[in-house]
Amino acid sequence: MTPEAITLTRQELLDLVWSKPMSELAPTLYVTDVGLAKICKRLGIPRPKSGHWLKAAQHRPKQPALPAQMGVQYTSITFNPKPDPTIPEIATTDLPKISTKKTIHPLVRDCKKYFVGSRPNEYGRLMTARIDVQVSRTGLPRAISLLNTIVHTMIELGHHVHYSTKRNAIELCIDGEEIRVSLFEPATRSTHVLTKKEQQQKVKYGSLWAPRWDYAPSGTLELNLHGRRLYGIQTQWKDGKKAMLEDRLPQIVHGILKAADFSKARLREVQAQEHARLKAKRRRELEERAARLTEERIAQIESMVIGRHRAKDIRDCMSAIIAGGNHHNHSASKRRLVRWAEQLAKHYDPSDPFELPRYKQKNHHWSLS
Repeated sequence: MTPEAITLTRQELLDLVWSKPMSELAPTLYVTDVGLAKICKRLGIPRPKSGHWLKAAQHRPKQPALPAQMGVQYTSITFNPKPDPTIPEIATTDLPKISTKKTIHPLVRDCKKYFVGSRPNEYGRLMTARIDVQVSRTGLPRAISLLNTIVHTMIELGHHVHYSTKRNAIELCIDGEEIRVSLFEPATRSTHVLTKKEQQQKVKYGSLWAPRWDYAPSGTLELNLHGRRLYGIQTQWKDGKKAMLEDRLPQIVHGILKAADFSKARLREVQAQEHARLKAKRRRELEERAARLTEERIAQIESMVIGRHRAKDIRDCMSAIIAGGNHHNHSASKRRLVRWAEQLAKHYDPSDPFELPRYKQKNHHWSLS
């Protein structure tokens, strides 16, 4: 049965956060505890401090009231279950018969040449930067045989195989997905035994620095798969007490095909999540823009109302001055001030916009332009 989405208000989420630890609550909401903490921070929901649930119930701080939000207002949040990528099962009976006795592939032959002249490191493994195979000289034939068998099997299944100079590895292209195969030989560790030369130096100088451990190849191989989004499935096989890697080649090939299908399913899931994220971001930007435009319009309307009142007050004041006495008895400067006040009232009046004239100096006297 497909799990359903969960929609909670801020108050309901606050009650849940303070009812149980985040590590227990997060899985029920299809998120991690870190993801749930980020959601609470974005919604402005206070969370219990570290060590809250270690205290006795009577000593725990009480749940605070729901604070007001800052910025974008969120009334509710929906937790959607993560889609489980549908991976078609591949029957092992559909695989061709796998045999290790095959002619060596040119790609594998070229990789084998990279080990010519290479020296083992302190762990006894031959190292080369041209291919992701780290084995001892005795384990190299097995590693080359396993790699050659996998390459031939993939080609028989109709897939493309090539050498990647970017990653220095043989890549298996399965329906557009690139899977890399690496081989690794672990080393065993034992307490270092002084050599004859080291013993002589210790006797001669009284003290000697020597490594603590000696490493030697274990003789067992590990096969690992590398690719994009290969988390949650098996990507490693090892030599065991009952079966070697050669005995488990059908399961390994099956695992490679399953890894490619899993990677494609994960890619579809990531693309769907990215599409949902961009859609939510666009919706959030539109909401913020609408809120910003609303605030600007409110400020504009308030400015118009204030201007209307100012224009009315100025006209009333000038009317009272004119009505208070003979207009011809006023001085020239006062008459100019009255005319300029009328223009100022027009400037403030939103129904009659008027650009206010500026004063300019003429013949050492200030006058209206």
